[in-house]
Amino acid sequence: MVSIARRSQKGLLSEKDYRSITAQTPVACVDILPIMIDHDTGLVAQVGLIKRVFQDREVWCHLGGRVLLDEHLDHAALRHVNATIGDLPESAQLSREPFFTNQFFRRREQGFGFDPSKHAIATCYTLTMPSRAVVTVSEEGEALAFQWFPRECLPAGDLWPGTAEMVAALPEYNLALVYESLHADYVSHNELMWQTPALAMTAMAFLLTIALSDAPTIARVLAGGLSAFTAVAGAQLFAKHSANQLAKADQLWHYEKRLQMPQLHKKSEPEFRAAERLTERLGRWFRHPIDSLEKRLARYRSRGLWFVALILFAAVSVAAVVVALLP
Repeated sequence: MVSIARRSQKGLLSEKDYRSITAQTPVACVDILPIMIDHDTGLVAQVGLIKRVFQDREVWCHLGGRVLLDEHLDHAALRHVNATIGDLPESAQLSREPFFTNQFFRRREQGFGFDPSKHAIATCYTLTMPSRAVVTVSEEGEALAFQWFPRECLPAGDLWPGTAEMVAALPEYNLALVYESLHADYVSHNELMWQTPALAMTAMAFLLTIALSDAPTIARVLAGGLSAFTAVAGAQLFAKHSANQLAKADQLWHYEKRLQMPQLHKKSEPEFRAAERLTERLGRWFRHPIDSLEKRLARYRSRGLWFVALILFAAVSVAAVVVALLP
């Protein structure tokens, strides 16, 4: 996968030079199709299209444009993605290899794209997006809107000529593509999970400062109550993200076995837990006490400790309310 990064535009031709060149020679382009993967089936579930103007009417179209002089194809694809739909989730991934080569002619031909302004040869990439991705178009770009469509329910009468051929060429089943999409979701959930306690702790630190101060009773009660609610809400959200991330880790481990990859997302099965306990016991006898303590701490999931911490903060907050109400 290729990470999304901002790239500057250089080497753009003047309108006059561009028209002169396209009137005499084919143009090299890159096209990009945003997709969402169904992790259970491995199929492309949805494709993302932009709305733009074509021959004085609005149509739905893939992303793309021409390649600049001395520009790598994947760099050109990233440039057009950034220019058209702006900011994307960090977990969005451009495929490393193209999946299709599309051809656009100045006359209509069955099975090919149509572009009256030029003859273009487009190398096509997929842009895998997390399942909950919200995409907005860039104000400076050519797109008027962005929308997700089920792969089998495209707006047939309002498609840019060549987009249907591109969607039809998508791989039917690709375990590697599924794994990459699932891993992008896994990373996104991991980021959300660890943001939760940080934000909750920040809010609770401020509220508990008031609850434990010499402020008026009503202020202390309200601050303590809000702190308790924040702690419980944070714990619930943290647990939700944690459950989603663990479920995706098990799915990744499943695909790593099927693809014969290094098993980086080891499933927490009983035999693994038993092996960890045995290693820990040996460490108590044969390692330095500090090393043993470090290993003991590393054995526990951080998510469990943070969940307990949030619950304890809720208890302390409730206690602060009780103390504030006492004579």
